[in-house]
Amino acid sequence: MKIYERLTFRGKLVLQAMLTASISLFIALIALGAYDYVRDRQSAAEQITHYAELIAPAVIAAIRFDDLESAQQNLDMLARDSQLEAAGIYLDDDSLFASYERKKNDSAPSYDLRSLIAKEGISFAEDNLVLVQRLSTEDAKKSTIVLQRDLSDLQASLRGFVAIGL
Repeated sequence: MKIYERLTFRGKLVLQAMLTASISLFIALIALGAYDYVRDRQSAAEQITHYAELIAPAVIAAIRFDDLESAQQNLDMLARDSQLEAAGIYLDDDSLFASYERKKNDSAPSYDLRSLIAKEGISFAEDNLVLVQRLSTEDAKKSTIVLQRDLSDLQASLRGFVAIGL
C-alpha cells in the first residue's frame, strides 16, 4: 500500500486503468475459453454421430448378409480420424461382430466397448466421448454401433487458453 500512496494522482489513474483492463481481459479470456470448449465438445459429438450415420446402412447390410469383411472395412474407414480410438459393432446377443482399435502403446489396456453398450446415446467421460447407437433391420436383426473418440485435442485447446491467460 505504501507504493500506491507514493504514486501521483496521474500514476494512480494509470494503475487503476491498467488493473481494470487486465481484469476485463482475463474475464473475457475465461468466457471465450469456456465457449470454445463447449462448442468443440458439441462439434465432436456431431462428428461422431455423423460417422455412425455414415456407416450404419453398410453395417446393417453386412449384418443381414453375415459379411464380416465388409463390416470390418467400414470400421477401418474410420481410422482416418486420428481422434477415433475404437469402434465396435455388437449383435443383439452382445457378441462382437466387427471392431476397430487405434494402436496404443503396449502398456495400455485394450478398449472395452462391450461395457458401454448399456447406455445408448452420447456420453462424455474425462478424456473421451462415447456414442452408442442401436440399429435395427427389417428382418428384426438388431445391432449396436459403439464409437469412442479421444478428447485430448479439446483439452490441449483449453490448456492453450490457460497459458494465454497466464
